This record gives sequence, C-alpha cells and structure tokens, in this order.
Amino acid sequence: DFAIYQKMLVAQNGVCAICANAETKTEGGSIRSLSVDHNHATGAVRGLLCANCNLAIGYACDDVSVLRNAIAYLQKHEPSNVVPFQPAIVGGLLGSGA
Repeated sequence: DFAIYQKMLVAQNGVCAICANAETKTEGGSIRSLSVDHNHATGAVRGLLCANCNLAIGYACDDVSVLRNAIAYLQKHEPSNVVPFQPAIVGGLLGSGA
C-alpha cells in the first residue's frame, strides 16, 4: 500500500537501501520510483532499491556467496592492486601478434 511505501521511503531518506543513491532510471519520461525488494523464498519485504541494485542482486539470484565473490573480484582488480598494462611487456611475453 502507498502509505507503507511512503514510510519506507522516508525511513531510507528517499534513497536506495544498498547504494544510498536516488533512483536515476526513467520510465515514460519520469524518474522511476524505487523498487520494493522482497525475499523471493518468503515474500518478506526487505527494503527499497534503485533499478541498478535491484537488478544486481536479482542477477546474482540473491545468493550472498555470489555477491561476496563479486566483491572479492572487484577488490582484487582495484587500480591499486593491478599492474598497469604495458604493451611492450605483453608483446614480449605473448608475441607481437604479427
């Protein structure tokens, strides 16, 4: 019901429960409302999410281990953890490609 949605929206300061950003996706020329996220097994409402976060956890099938692995992957490949790409080194190791 709309009153419950409004209370949730106020409790979350009008932003996504995951990324803490306002919705940016549009629909019919207007900014979309935050999506009501729920546990697909129990139906229990968890919070309001922006389209990007809702899709992200949906594509991960709400699997916490997949999301943890995704976090570890992103952290492993942060710029501070990655050796910069150097074509001369790569060409020397992998051949010139010619």
